[in-house]
Amino acid sequence: VLFPDTKSFWAPLHGAKPEDVFVVAEDSSGVAAIRQPPGAAAEMFANGITQGNVPFYAGHGLLGVVPVIVHPNPERILLIGIGSAGTPYAAGSNPATKQIVAVEIVGAELDMLRMFAVEDGGQPIQKFLADPRYQIVVGDGRRELALTDEKFDIIQADAIRPWTSHSGLLY
Repeated sequence: VLFPDTKSFWAPLHGAKPEDVFVVAEDSSGVAAIRQPPGAAAEMFANGITQGNVPFYAGHGLLGVVPVIVHPNPERILLIGIGSAGTPYAAGSNPATKQIVAVEIVGAELDMLRMFAVEDGGQPIQKFLADPRYQIVVGDGRRELALTDEKFDIIQADAIRPWTSHSGLLY
């Protein structure tokens, strides 16, 4: 009776004000949230750490688009880390790409993205989620890569901040 609902609990911890659009999801893998003040970009969090923006951060766009422009035939792509969907969205920009396997370890991010996609400003995420070329997998990208027999033309890791502790274990 005294414990708040999920949104009421997490909103102040993510700096959300009552006038902000705030979407949150949580499961056993973590907490994912998007906070969008009126007239501003949405900021996406995974376990309390900023991971991306909508409109998408230019750096994520470059991570996704450069490999598919440089590769002569980028038919099959594996992306590790979805975040706010900026990198996978940009990776889908080449019409030659037939399949994009996007792996995300924080499963709550996918629920959060689905909820935010219907909000004003969520159109790029709607487009990403509706594109049939994407196969979204909840899991550890290293494990998925180690266990698959599939071959990929591009493997892109945009999973965590490379300057943070223990990120070298992933990269």
